[in-house]
Amino acid sequence: MTNNLERRLNEHRRGQSFYTKRFKDFHLIYSEELANYVDGRKKEKSLKNASGKEFLRGLIEQAGVV
Repeated sequence: MTNNLERRLNEHRRGQSFYTKRFKDFHLIYSEELANYVDGRKKEKSLKNASGKEFLRGLIEQAGVV
């Protein structure tokens, strides 16, 4: 989660994020702006459950990134 998407993407590309430095070559296929931190955490958690992962798989297939 971030309040500045461009900054966060640049951090990922430069390998400055511990958790994603191994995945510098990536494609952004989904982003969503939510009203507050609590809503963002709920959305992030929902994307990590089975139905959320299926939703993301569908987006990946549509984007042709596979």
